[in-house]
Amino acid sequence: MLVELAEDKENDFNDFASDMHFAMDLFQEQRGKGNDKFAEKFMAANASIRTLVQEVRTLQNQRTMPRTWAPWKHPATMYYK
Repeated sequence: MLVELAEDKENDFNDFASDMHFAMDLFQEQRGKGNDKFAEKFMAANASIRTLVQEVRTLQNQRTMPRTWAPWKHPATMYYK
């Protein structure tokens, strides 16, 4: 049963990654066609993902203070280790 849960989780991760790649391809395609309305809605719908990525990028760029991230419990530390 535990193996099935691990496989389901792995399948979910793979499906999510595939969907995100397709979504970005679709975004680029529509943007290339000049469909600004789609691009704006897509960006609005994915604002939380963008915020998370920006927080992680900020943490990656702060290499001089890695010891302070965990004690301060920055929200992105739960996603990026």
